[in-house]
Amino acid sequence: MSAGDFLYEWAFHDLGHLRQIMEVKRYWLYPYMGNNQKFYQFGQ
Repeated sequence: MSAGDFLYEWAFHDLGHLRQIMEVKRYWLYPYMGNNQKFYQFGQ
């Protein structure tokens, strides 16, 4: 394993955490979207 491999894996891993944070935010926002919820299949 090279240093470059490690750095790319680190970035890939951290982006996964950012995705998790964004999903938490989406769950928080969804109930406040009113009728616009019909445009999304979310939490099903």
